[in-house]
Amino acid sequence: MLLVRLARKQKVGRPSPAARAVEEVWIATPPYSAAQPAWHGTIGPQDADGEIERRLEITAEGIRLFEVAPRISRCDGQTARIGARRLDVASGRFVPEPPPSSPGTALSARLAARSPARPRIGFPFQSSTMPPADATALEARQLVAPLALSDGDLESVWRERGDGEPAGVLTARASGGGFAITRIELVPGDVRSEALFRASARVKSFALVLGPSAAERFDVTLPVLPATAAAARAYPLVVELPRPIPSACLSIIPRELVPGKERNGVAWSEIAIFTDLDGAQGPTRLVAELEQPGCEGRVEDVAALGPRVLVPLAEALSKGGGPTTTSCRLEAMARITERSPPNAEASVRLAKHLSAWFAADAMASDDEQRLGRVLARLTPSPTAALATIVADAAVSTRARLRGARALAALPGPQAERALVEQVGHGDAELRTELRRLVVTRAGIDGVAPLLEALAATPAGGDARRADLAFAIGAAVAQRAKNDRGNQDPGNQDRENQERARAAAALVALVEDKDNEFRVRARAVEALGGVGEPGLSSLLKVLEHEEPPLRLLAALALVSGSMPVARVVAPLRRALADSDPAVREAAVLALAKVRDNEATALIVAGAKQEPWPRVRRAEIEALGQLCGAAAGDLLLRAAERDVTDLRRLALAGLLRCRDPRLPDLLIKLLGDESQPPTVRSQAATLAARIGDRRLAPALAEILPRLVEQSNADLALEETAITTLSALARLGGPSLEDGALLVSADSRPQLRRAGMTALGQACEGERARATLRGAVKDSDESVATAARASLRRCERGATGSPPAPMPSSSRNLP
Repeated sequence: MLLVRLARKQKVGRPSPAARAVEEVWIATPPYSAAQPAWHGTIGPQDADGEIERRLEITAEGIRLFEVAPRISRCDGQTARIGARRLDVASGRFVPEPPPSSPGTALSARLAARSPARPRIGFPFQSSTMPPADATALEARQLVAPLALSDGDLESVWRERGDGEPAGVLTARASGGGFAITRIELVPGDVRSEALFRASARVKSFALVLGPSAAERFDVTLPVLPATAAAARAYPLVVELPRPIPSACLSIIPRELVPGKERNGVAWSEIAIFTDLDGAQGPTRLVAELEQPGCEGRVEDVAALGPRVLVPLAEALSKGGGPTTTSCRLEAMARITERSPPNAEASVRLAKHLSAWFAADAMASDDEQRLGRVLARLTPSPTAALATIVADAAVSTRARLRGARALAALPGPQAERALVEQVGHGDAELRTELRRLVVTRAGIDGVAPLLEALAATPAGGDARRADLAFAIGAAVAQRAKNDRGNQDPGNQDRENQERARAAAALVALVEDKDNEFRVRARAVEALGGVGEPGLSSLLKVLEHEEPPLRLLAALALVSGSMPVARVVAPLRRALADSDPAVREAAVLALAKVRDNEATALIVAGAKQEPWPRVRRAEIEALGQLCGAAAGDLLLRAAERDVTDLRRLALAGLLRCRDPRLPDLLIKLLGDESQPPTVRSQAATLAARIGDRRLAPALAEILPRLVEQSNADLALEETAITTLSALARLGGPSLEDGALLVSADSRPQLRRAGMTALGQACEGERARATLRGAVKDSDESVATAARASLRRCERGATGSPPAPMPSSSRNLP
């Protein structure tokens, strides 16, 4: 008579209705002894996630213990039992039990020379019911995927935990479908050495399960096992199935073992699974698989076929297809060419097919990158084919842009010069992209091809000369940026020589007044990139040329490549230029180089400037320079100027931390004659100052704003902004202000009030109002109330920002 005792229950795992109970169990056989039971442990979930479960099975056949896990399964749908044991009543102990298996068709393996080919379908072994040899216990948590079984490497061996345990059930799965398993090649044992081969156990017979039906189960016997490791390496055991069986799952359930000399567990060196795609028509069928939905799972299988399928893939691409199909084909080609660059004949054929398709069809950016990876590995390079696409006016701009990007990604000077040859041609979009591409390329490889192209372009090619001039300056600046930190004297000498050559070419374009304006303008812009060698020419332009070129020169002087000490004086003189655009550029340029000594000049100009754009630039510059004289002008502008300049001046006063700003903000916010946008900005900046002493003044103004907003809808936003500022500042005034707004009839104001009450959780009135508002007729108000109530229940309150160091002298 057996004794099974349930001790207690406790919950484990995630707290959810699905959490199962853990039962602590004693199992004893006569004579019963609590001190020495047959088994004592827990039944049910064994980990925090509840993904591993220990089961106790009591049937007429006996008592069994085992673990299960969802990730460990068999192809016939039966439960994969991990660490299965049955109770041996005679000994009063649990002993290992082999996995159950239904009978199937008998098959016999044969010895055959090892196949040099690898299976074309990836069939990785994903699970085993037995942990590896170095595991410390026979538990589901110690199981790992036996990936060494199907990697094609006899030096990587799967060895299981031994010591009398049954061999594990192995399960492999392939992605996708559309194939049928035809044969299996097995190398049982550890063939790395003769000693290891003799020490480990080997499987002599097993059940082969490909699915749940009887027609998908086989009993395999290995009548002759290799006697040595060398023989096992050379002559694997081959199991030929009686017919191809469609399946993406295969389980091996060992039955009989040949024990090793040292009671080690079972070892396998390799298990290769072949399908009907390994036949003569396999490559064609695999390439066709990339036309089907879900083709991503077939990309690696096709890539494993190697360079021989590159041309068929290119031919398929040239016929078009959906976005997914295109991506799969290109990714397969990219992987193939990365592993084995195609030969010259294949490269020529690929360039022919790919270029034609490339020019004809739309392409996602990821696919464009994949195609670029393929083209970059072709020998000979497809430079000519891509250059033809870029130069062909009959081809769409989209295709020409893709061709230009692919051309820029090709290695070698031939591709670089072909790209430079296209500069200045095509529509505005293509020309812009070509400039960007050659600048990036020249920033790495040098500007010599650009200078040569400019010298070879006749005066009639003005668009090309203009684009080349721009690219030269930008490329010199990019090259200097790339070389920053390189202290090699030789590199610096080369860079200086390159700058000098570029400056000379650009200065020649600027000084030749017969050139079109766009050529000279681009050359002026470019001189800003070459640095000091172009400085004297830019200064001449700033002093003597027509206004548009003077404007460009002012901007070029502060491009980042010029010595600041030599550009501030000319820019200060330009503040008095007759052209307003030049004055505007000079103001912004001086602010960019942080010329604080120019503050007085800018203030003087702003007092009499008739042009709004220039005055706007002056106020913006003063807000950045923050000189001694800037504050007074900004203050006057904030009080009296047009609305957009007033707002700009207020922002400048905040940036300059002017101590008069808090008083001004309160004054503007409370002044009914001010535009709503100015009043709203005043409230916003009050919050950004972060001084809590502003809160009472905001709270005093808020009721008037709410009342005024009934007549002026624009003031609703001002009232909400003021309440938000009050909430950010915090303090005792917040609750009263929030309650006032929360009682308004307008949902948008009530919603703002609910949000603010979430920052004023200390008061009981605030909590009571929130509790009542969760049933508000407007769902947005109710949602805001619920969010604030949760915040209050968590004890979270708003933290005001750090105050501005210079606070007002006249705050209440």
